[in-house]
Amino acid sequence: MRKKIRITVLAVLFCLPLLGVKSMGANAEQTHWAADAIAFVEQAGLMDGMSDYSFAPDAAASRACIVQAVYRLEGQPASGADTTFSDVDMQAGYQSAVQWSAANGIITGYEDGTFRPGDALTREQMAAVLYRYAGYRGEDCSARGDLSVFDDAEQINAYAREAVSWANAQGLLTGMSDSVLSPRGTVTRAQLATILQRLADQFGLTPEADTDADNTVQTASYTAFTTSLGPVERTETVQTLTEVRHETRRYTDTEQCVVEMGRTDALLDAPAHTAAVFHMDGYSGTVRWFDRSKNQWYEKPLEEGTLPRGMYFIRVDGVDSIVVTAQAYTAHENGMIEYLPDSIGGLTVTREDGGWSFALQVGDLPAGAYSDYLLLTSNQQLIDWTQSASLARWSNYRFTDDNRWCYDGYYYTAPSSYYPYGENYFYSLPAAHIAGKMARDAGEPASRALGLAMIDIMRVKQNEYGFIPSEAGSTWLKGDYNIDPGYYDTRFNTDFWLANLNAVETFGVTEWMDRTRVYADFLTAHAQQHHFSFGSGEDEGWLVEDYWHPNGLGKTTHASLNHHAAEAVFLYRFANYTGEESYAELADCMVRGIEHTVDLWLLPDHNLNYSYKPDGTASGNDYPSLTYNDLLDLQRLYTQRHGEKNEAIQTLMDNKLIWMTANGVTDYNK
Repeated sequence: MRKKIRITVLAVLFCLPLLGVKSMGANAEQTHWAADAIAFVEQAGLMDGMSDYSFAPDAAASRACIVQAVYRLEGQPASGADTTFSDVDMQAGYQSAVQWSAANGIITGYEDGTFRPGDALTREQMAAVLYRYAGYRGEDCSARGDLSVFDDAEQINAYAREAVSWANAQGLLTGMSDSVLSPRGTVTRAQLATILQRLADQFGLTPEADTDADNTVQTASYTAFTTSLGPVERTETVQTLTEVRHETRRYTDTEQCVVEMGRTDALLDAPAHTAAVFHMDGYSGTVRWFDRSKNQWYEKPLEEGTLPRGMYFIRVDGVDSIVVTAQAYTAHENGMIEYLPDSIGGLTVTREDGGWSFALQVGDLPAGAYSDYLLLTSNQQLIDWTQSASLARWSNYRFTDDNRWCYDGYYYTAPSSYYPYGENYFYSLPAAHIAGKMARDAGEPASRALGLAMIDIMRVKQNEYGFIPSEAGSTWLKGDYNIDPGYYDTRFNTDFWLANLNAVETFGVTEWMDRTRVYADFLTAHAQQHHFSFGSGEDEGWLVEDYWHPNGLGKTTHASLNHHAAEAVFLYRFANYTGEESYAELADCMVRGIEHTVDLWLLPDHNLNYSYKPDGTASGNDYPSLTYNDLLDLQRLYTQRHGEKNEAIQTLMDNKLIWMTANGVTDYNK
């Protein structure tokens, strides 16, 4: 029996705006005026929906949509020709339909050699396609309607006049009113479905479900990794439809925590729709969220409506789910992505028998854009909100502000020194900071499920050299050291592979040590080849350079104290886990580098210089507390190994602590 937890509300009850429930999803479409026609075209495989949950009946139909519909109505015959258009991708799902239609005179395209598959279908274009299709089939196309009754009949383009007259006579294209035909008006998807149903009836066609429909969904499942609780299964599904492609990745552990990552790629302009639906059984529910602008947690009773963009913690009868609503992006070079605030989604909440239904909505997407969501469902309590530590953690673990989790990994707000740069740009961040922090949260199911899934995705970004490249360009690295995009950042990489060690120690994911070893060996080789040397013989010490690019064009870079200390921490920890002393010996050499340069790091106000320069000087603004935390970890590991504290490390820590105290810095480890 589940114990119900009393939630301590730390904020004044705040009413999050609930938008009116939009007409999206299967339930809404069952009551649509064209519900029968929609069911017909879906069952016959003539038109794709936007997802398994949404047909988007009131959105404009695309030109690709009608071509694919008549192609499927005809049974998807071979094209018999190589007619192509410059804007039709040979890999597009509708490519065969376009090729067949062009080869048989059903479509002609535009004078510039394009077909414009994503353009909204007009009423006269629809009539032209259906008229030509009827002629291709050998149907009687002699009937003509009286277009003179329409005041706007002169707006019909010459190429479509006969087709519109025929479609009007057939009852396929009637007036918008007694006097208005609107030949250049847009055809909605519901209207197209209705007309296709009428056409099939008139021609006596009884289309069967698309024989290739099953090929639009590809699924693969396997054990991704094993924790101390048991195996975690990873299932990936790809579904390609006319306007969109959906990719879904699920991680399911033995505790029935399911992490779902979803992406919707807009192959053509795609209307808003439901991308995913999940359910929670029970009656009493709450929704919690953190408002960063007010630095405040809020909670309110769960009710029907649509929650706007955000990260939500939902509890129903003691069972938790976490949702990051769909956020849209476009990709740019160097691994940069641009956030599209006008294409965001929401979360529609509906009361149902015995529980609640939640629909993740994707906003309108321009062709080439994509929208990603993140979801964690469970059959248990994931987070103990009575603990102040939980509130502090999850106010930081947010993916709708500076940090973003996308289907292909971790991103962070791009600084203006990165290129390409623009408003709302994010760069691919190898460190995956939040995932790394989650890997330390022993005893918290939410951190275990989400953090491990994210680390599993990031690990495959490791390249043939052994590091995860920083793809974004850096103007100062390029200007100072001629370092191009795709470089090795010692700090970002070391943080990530430390997260792998944390996952091993906290959650028992031992098979992750293979790639971690690859990085350890790469770091060792980098340190041996790219360092500043001090002293000689057994007293020799190194400071390791921060950056490197495999193209060999970069210059010698500086060595930052925080990078250097974190690398030594990683090497000590890796040596402790594997029992291989060579890694600890390199860490000792790096500590000796600190010993030889301790005076260079110290400033008169007790702060520390940021980095050691190739010219033998030290300078730069140090982080408020990051370096202190790194030195604290390094001192602890050094003491464990040598039985006493390192004097140079302690000197740096003592001075930094004086500076932090004087400047009100409190977010450091004790």
